Amino acid sequence: MTAPTAPARSDLPSVPVPVSAGWGFAEATLFFLVPDIAIGWASLGGVRRGVVALAAAVAGAVAGGIVMYLLAAAAPAAMRATVDGVPFVTPAMFESVEAGFREWGALGMIPNPLGGIPYKVYAVLAPEHVGILAFALLTVPARIVRIAATWAGFTLAGVLFRPLVLARRRTVAVLYALFWIGLYAVYWSSIN
Repeated sequence: MTAPTAPARSDLPSVPVPVSAGWGFAEATLFFLVPDIAIGWASLGGVRRGVVALAAAVAGAVAGGIVMYLLAAAAPAAMRATVDGVPFVTPAMFESVEAGFREWGALGMIPNPLGGIPYKVYAVLAPEHVGILAFALLTVPARIVRIAATWAGFTLAGVLFRPLVLARRRTVAVLYALFWIGLYAVYWSSIN
């Protein structure tokens, strides 16, 4: 009988599916950090890990988006005020999403991937412009379009630099954290 083997010590820790799904759900509702953080880390660990994290985050976003949609359909002003109070959300974002819905209808949900507008803004404004089934279905491409660059970039880095990533796990983790802190610092300064 063979003893079970532990994961390779040099391998990066994976991101559990419930963490990615929960992060997708949380960011679609009231959390302000994007699930790209979990997806990027998973992608550094391998293509399959990144795809699984991406799919889980999108599934979580669909569920969270539906919750926000239903709450906004019942109490639009209250939900708009709630989302307006979330860090990194500005009144201009609501105006931009409204304009997109007016111009493109339901396809206004497919955001500019680099536009920086949180999905929760789309979710609370959607009931006025699109039915719940179309909203749920369009959430999938809307989230994938927005997250694909993170997945692709970190997957490529993980493949190209795998020996370095595995040999310097702690350094990679610190650099990864600094990357996201820096990105959020730039993002925050650009919207204020």
